[in-house]
Amino acid sequence: MSLDQQLDEGAAEFQRGEYQKAEQTLSGVVRELKDNDKAKPEFASALEWLGRAQTWLGKLDESEMNLKESRQIRELSDGADSKAVAFVDLYLSDLNMLNENFKPAHDLAQSSFAIIEKESPAFDLSIADAAERVGLAGAHLDGKFEESEAYLNKALGIRRKKLGEDHPLVGKTLDELSQCHALAQNFTMAGALGRKALAIKEAALGPDHPEVGVTLYNLSTQYVSTQMFQRATKVARRGAEVLSKLPDDNAVNIRMKERLAATCIANGELDEALELNKKALASAERVWGTSDSNIVSNLIGLGSTYLHRKEFENAEFYFKRSLSVLEGSTQLEASQEYVLLQNLFWSYLFQLKVGDTLALIPSTERARHIANYGSTIDLVRAIIGHIGKQVKEYKDER
Repeated sequence: MSLDQQLDEGAAEFQRGEYQKAEQTLSGVVRELKDNDKAKPEFASALEWLGRAQTWLGKLDESEMNLKESRQIRELSDGADSKAVAFVDLYLSDLNMLNENFKPAHDLAQSSFAIIEKESPAFDLSIADAAERVGLAGAHLDGKFEESEAYLNKALGIRRKKLGEDHPLVGKTLDELSQCHALAQNFTMAGALGRKALAIKEAALGPDHPEVGVTLYNLSTQYVSTQMFQRATKVARRGAEVLSKLPDDNAVNIRMKERLAATCIANGELDEALELNKKALASAERVWGTSDSNIVSNLIGLGSTYLHRKEFENAEFYFKRSLSVLEGSTQLEASQEYVLLQNLFWSYLFQLKVGDTLALIPSTERARHIANYGSTIDLVRAIIGHIGKQVKEYKDER
């Protein structure tokens, strides 16, 4: 098989969700092309596919290294403001999304979109690729809902026009629109879009493709947010089964275990929740390290499991550790800090550590106030009423 054929095969394996096979095939191509000056475009392409496969495999440092090397080659051959470089930046944006660095992901995608839109004909699929990344990253940023929805609808319109209603990329965009609405707490719309995305992906890719697992994760998160724990458990179990075919250190796989553990806690299945949270934390620490803000939710999950098991010393340990990580982060979220301090408060109280409990009250009230929990009662009632209405509509639709 020629190197061109091997490169095509590696790309096809990636598209089928066979990321470990793709990594093996593409690593061989990269080794063969590495010192061949006449094959620089092919080498850059192989590095891009390899980096994208490694992103899925949780090998984030290797992925970044390969994508940045590809970007250097593209910049030298095509120019810094070229469409080829912009596409590599989109893959780097994906990497930032998995690391939950949403602002850098959004900025990279937005600058790439400007270049790609300028250099492409109207309704070109490459414009949809860029718009999708801008929209998905923006959905995680405050005040970006309308912008995010507009970009994702642009991507959806182009993909429907060019690929038809049943293409997996259409399903992917619907899934991302679902996430956008869920983050804005529009649960009825989010659920409808998510279920439609799932149906398209299953039909186009098969029930066990990792992309199906991503949609199952997103749906289970929505069900947890609306306290539909029975439904959440069913969807999360299936998602965990699909994603179990990926390495444990895949970022979505980590979050899927975390989500399933949350539903297990709600259902009183505390032994399973403990095992899942331990595995998720171990994987998260391998991927992000022991002091990165990405592991805070894993630490809180494990602490919450111990709290429900009435193992208050262990609960205190993980809550204090997560608080330490969170306070050392540049991305301190007051709402997350408030929930964490509440849990730590209860772990102290149940151990009759009265002094520690009282000492925690000022910090808890500060976080509560900063997180806007201390706003006027009318505003709180309005928010609760809005979310309650969304939850009721979401449940009625089901």
